[in-house]
Amino acid sequence: MGRTVINDRDLHTMISALLESDQHPSADINITNATPLAEGGLELTSLDLVRLFVGMEEQLGVELEDAAMFETDFDTVADIVGMVRSSVERSPPDAA
Repeated sequence: MGRTVINDRDLHTMISALLESDQHPSADINITNATPLAEGGLELTSLDLVRLFVGMEEQLGVELEDAAMFETDFDTVADIVGMVRSSVERSPPDAA
């Protein structure tokens, strides 16, 4: 069985749902790859980003790469999408 393919829209929906579950004030913003993560966009703090990453790991069943999280400047949603997509592509296929 192959890897799960995740498109940008699925990741945008996941980000919105995770923000909503944390009752984040920006949960109702229409998210695109160009959406800023900080000022003028989602207004995320570093703690919000960590919560988002943990939630995505749990929902996707993958471990996001620590090096990518610490070495990437996360400015827009596209930065998160790229990191998540890279981690999913590098994860082993499901054994099911």
